[in-house]
Amino acid sequence: MRSALKNVSGFTLAPLLVSISAMVAVPILLGVAGQAVWLSIALGQALGELARVVVIWGWNSVGLARASALEDGARPGFYLDSIPPRLLLCLPAAGAIALATALIPTASPIDFALMASAGMVNGLNGAWIYISAHDPRGLLRYDALPRTIVPLFGVAALALHPEAWLYSTAVLTSNVVAAVIPVVVMRRRLARAGVAYAHPTFTQALTELRAGFSAFVIGLVLVARMSLPVLAAGIASEGIGVVVALADKFIRWGNRALTPFLQFMQTSIPRGTSPLAMRIRRGVLRTIVLSVVTTIGSAIVTWSLSPVISAGEITLSPVESTAVGVVLGAIAFNSITGNSSLVLLGRTRSVAAGGTAALITLACAAYPLTALLGAAGLLLAYAAAEVCITVYLCVLLVVEMRALKRRNLSSALATAAPSPTDGT
Repeated sequence: MRSALKNVSGFTLAPLLVSISAMVAVPILLGVAGQAVWLSIALGQALGELARVVVIWGWNSVGLARASALEDGARPGFYLDSIPPRLLLCLPAAGAIALATALIPTASPIDFALMASAGMVNGLNGAWIYISAHDPRGLLRYDALPRTIVPLFGVAALALHPEAWLYSTAVLTSNVVAAVIPVVVMRRRLARAGVAYAHPTFTQALTELRAGFSAFVIGLVLVARMSLPVLAAGIASEGIGVVVALADKFIRWGNRALTPFLQFMQTSIPRGTSPLAMRIRRGVLRTIVLSVVTTIGSAIVTWSLSPVISAGEITLSPVESTAVGVVLGAIAFNSITGNSSLVLLGRTRSVAAGGTAALITLACAAYPLTALLGAAGLLLAYAAAEVCITVYLCVLLVVEMRALKRRNLSSALATAAPSPTDGT
């Protein structure tokens, strides 16, 4: 129990450090560069999240589960095998960023492109391999610290030379460092163990990409739902855009803080020794508590801190803050019911389909609600989409758990039935 709490605290500290670094930058960027340039940075980050999920291609979900089941000595090779396919995916991601920079009107195309590129490079990081090994020290040392310290240097540079691109460049540099270090560390581990390593061939890389497609779709539609509101609002109206962009910051900070903890819970379900149904029920019950606390806490924190974070320039209303809390609570719950429990039960495609339906719901509800309620309407549309997929996943999980119970009962009866030769 003590070891588990220590791991959880370590996994929580890592994203907290990165989030604090980002929080410090917001009021300074707003003061130095103004709302228009800051909105360009926020739009770049939203696009960068889409690029990140393309590059990481499910290794932080299905790959995480596969790595958690491996022996310690097998993880370095498994991680290094993921690098060539992910580098291959950087090509279309970089092309999309270049095209978006040319087509989307922003106050600062340079900052937009730099932040989008930073998100793409973040898809190459190794956070998931340390989480799979329950190694919070590795996560802190090789991922969180570079992504915290280097951007803080960028914030400090703004005081000497008030140009936003200094911060954007620092964020990109920090993600490059966080991508390179795990590769060096894993290679050294293999060298110390005397294990020769050969990179996968191009054909093998394509095979890996095909195998992870369903997991990629799950991640893509989640991030698309997260990025669509800020991209749409930022392009349509600067006034609505800055409000939604600040709400988006709180959602991303909350999601970043929750992700390692949720991934720790996800890896605990397949690792358990008790029956699968019991492990899933235990995980879901814990997640219900976490989701309720996350919803209420996030709403209160967002409402109270929004004027502080924005240096008094933007204040999110109680309705907007509540929508942020609902989104984060739903994301927390869905990560266990969908990315862990239903994936273990073989329903990955169904989870992907539900996520796609939620994205369509958001796209359909966004315009009328935004026209009626402004920024609050767009955030409520996002919250409604997340609630829809939560209900869908709950129904699907109940159906699958009943099917699992029937299969287990049939198996038990078949085992207990006397064979035709008994008693002879």
